Parts: sequence; structure tokens; C-alpha cells
Amino acid sequence: MKPAIRTKSMKRSSNRGCLFYGGGFFVGLPLLLLAIGLLVITGQERASKRKLIERIDKIVAQGLPVDDSTMLSFTNSLTSKEDTKEWLAVLGELTSDGYVKSAKGIPLLDPLAEEERVVPAPGQAWGYEKVTRDFISNWNDLRSKVLKLSLKQLEPGAKPVRFITEFNAVNTLLPQTQNVRSAAQLLQLNGRVEVYDRNSPKTRLSIEALLGCSRTIAGEPILVSQLVQSSIEGMGIDVLRTAVENDVLNEKDLLVLLPRILDGINIRPQWKFSLQGERALMLPAFRHPELLQRSDAIRWLPGRSADALHYLDFMDQILAVPDGDFDEFKSELLKLEQNFHRDFDGNMLQKYDSVMTMAAIPAAASIGDAFIRDAMQRRLAAVCIGVRLYEKRVGKMPASLDDLKSLELGKLSLEAGVLLPLGKKPFGYRVEDSHTSVWGFDSSQDSSTPAEPPGTDDGSYEAQRNRLWLWALEHKKKE
Repeated sequence: MKPAIRTKSMKRSSNRGCLFYGGGFFVGLPLLLLAIGLLVITGQERASKRKLIERIDKIVAQGLPVDDSTMLSFTNSLTSKEDTKEWLAVLGELTSDGYVKSAKGIPLLDPLAEEERVVPAPGQAWGYEKVTRDFISNWNDLRSKVLKLSLKQLEPGAKPVRFITEFNAVNTLLPQTQNVRSAAQLLQLNGRVEVYDRNSPKTRLSIEALLGCSRTIAGEPILVSQLVQSSIEGMGIDVLRTAVENDVLNEKDLLVLLPRILDGINIRPQWKFSLQGERALMLPAFRHPELLQRSDAIRWLPGRSADALHYLDFMDQILAVPDGDFDEFKSELLKLEQNFHRDFDGNMLQKYDSVMTMAAIPAAASIGDAFIRDAMQRRLAAVCIGVRLYEKRVGKMPASLDDLKSLELGKLSLEAGVLLPLGKKPFGYRVEDSHTSVWGFDSSQDSSTPAEPPGTDDGSYEAQRNRLWLWALEHKKKE
């Protein structure tokens, strides 16, 4: 049998075939792998979507919100529109040109007001007294309306005011929330003047009104609203501190205020439902990333269910953290954040599936600190009220905070073990020659009560912050 003879044309044809099949292999294989990858990703997305739907259904079954419509229903269940019209009218006056212009240069109302305009402690010279009193007198009707509406919030069964009528996921606007703060500033200014006048009943009403004013937005399940609420409560504590330091409040008014202060010595339940509300505002963005207008890099990503599941996992862990103990609460939140960032940085697959989660999760530890500080300020205030009550009943300052447990206060308790700050060390206490110092600390800066009172005299930002944590109760002057 003769061997086959390969002609030049046959060789060229064979080479072209090799090139064709070789090119097809090198082009087709990547396309095949890409197709397989797309099928895998599509399959994973379908599986994740089913799990996500199940998770969301469970949240809805608990009566909790997951989107704009359920957020509106949830908020309406927590609030009442009984006084909405009256509050909107008041807030309208507070934002009017006439009010805003007249508030220029008035302490507490104008952030640019000179330091010397601030209402001083009783008995001190007050160079801008007439200007401030004239302002309060000119707006007395408005102040009276704010006072009345705020005090109404303290009545048994009263619900927070309904301001929000429309939600737009993460872009929901809260104009009235900030305006309520303006109402509180007017109450705070009036309270400072009442302290200066040593008017115990009116000072007490101003403090109660500030606590009530903060409750007007307590039903808004949004972190911003809850932080504003804490800020307004802080205004009430500010007036109370000045009044207690200067011995303005009589025993009767101190006893009225004590249970109102003790009512907030634990982390408020708003901690959880504000996170539940934040979750509902954020979830739609996982389907429609364009809602995240603040992040151009993320808003063009396709919505992915796996990312939403990671977000829900993290939020569930935050919501499950026990809040009965300050130290455990702070430690667990910090640990959760650290674990999440460690996993995100070290696992490429998790990083890919958690891009939006990384942008969406709240700064849990920092927010937790805000709620701890709020409760700690209340505890410090309650202790200082107790010190004044002891002085009025016994005729001298207590030798230590342990002496407060001897006060007969019915069902109320001022035992040092009940009113511990973060770190489980009692608040600082020292009887000086002219005053008694009681001090705490900022939980975001320290972990337990310092041995010495915080510095408040150098005019620095730190000194101003420390002023919140040092109460200097003046002693009665010997006649």
C-alpha cells in the first residue's frame, strides 16, 4: 500500500483547521467559563432571593417595618395626630422671619451669640438681662403654647406627635424633627431665666416641659430623631444641673422631678425600634441601589439579595445584644463591629457580597455610646437630686453616696449600686469647703469613673464637654 502523499494545499488546509480549532478553543473556553459563571451567579441570586423573601416575611409577621408603606403604618401606631395641627402651627412661628430675626444675639437660640450674653448663675451680674427678658416677653404667647403642648406629653397614656406623613427610604426628610429642637431651645432659655430668678415652681415646670418636648419625637423610629430626642433631654438636664447646683429647687419640686429623671436611667427602648426603622429605610436600597444618592460608586451596582442577607444578619446581631448592663452592651457592640470589619477585609467572597452592607450598617458602637451617655446623665442627675434632698432633710451634705439609701422615697431608690455608670464604679463624690462635687465621665472617652473631677476651667472643647459631667453643689452660706 502506497503512503498518502500530502500536497502543499492539504498542508495549508490542515494548518487552517488547527488554527480554527485552536482559536475556537481559546475564544470559546473563556465564553464557556463566563456562561457557567453567570449561571452560577444567577442560581445563587435566585436562592438568596428566596431566603431574603422568607426573612422579610418573618420581620413583617412580627409587626415590624420593611419598606416605606410599612414604616408609615409602624410610625402611625407609635404616634398620635391629636396635637399635630397645634404643633405645626407653633413650629411655623418658630421658623418665621420675625422670630428668627428677633432671636439674633439671644443666648441658646443664636449659636453666634457672644459668650457674655449667656444667662449666668443666680446672684451674678447679667449685662444682657434686659435684651433677653424683652425677647421672652415679646414671644411669651409662643413660649406658653410650647410649654403647654410639651407638658401634655407627660400625661399618662400620651403618645408622641405624628409629624411624618411620607417616607422615601433612606432619603426620608425630617424637617419637623429639627424644628422641635428650636422649641426646646426656647424652653431652655426660659428655664435658665427662672433659675436666675430662683423661682422653684417655674423652674421645675421648665424642666418638665423640656422632658416632655423630647417625647414629641420619641415615636419616630429613626436614629436621627432619637439622637435629637437625647439632645433635647440634655437641655432639660442642663437646666436641672444649674438649679440643683445653686439650690433653687425646693424639696417638693425635687420630689416631683426625681421620678421623671429615674424613668430614663436605663437604655431607652427607642434604641431597638430606631434600628428596626433604619433597617426598613435601608432595605429598599438593596433592590434599588440608586436610592443611595450619597454614594456614586454603589448606586450603580445591581441589587443583590446575598448582600441584603448579610445586612440583615448584622442587624439581627445588633438587635440581639442585651442592653441591661452598660458594660456588656458596649463591649458586645464593639466586638460585633470589629468582627464584621475583620471578615469584610479578609474574605474576598464576603467582601463582594457585602459591598452595600458595608455602606448601610450603622456605627453601632458609637450610637450605643450615645444611648449610654443619655442614661448615665440621668443617673448622675438622680444622684445629685438625692444629695440635695439629703441636705434639706438632714441639714448637711451626705458623707458618701451610700448615705442616700437612708432617704425615704417610697418606691423610688437612690442606692449607689442601682445608679452605677459604665465601669461599675460609683460616680465620683467629694465634699469641699464651699461646695460638693459629684462627677461622671463621657462613655465614649473613658471606661470608668476617674479618681478626680474632670477639668472644666481652661475653655477648651474638652472642658466644655466635661462640664456636662461635673455638678458642683453650692453649700448654704453660714449666717
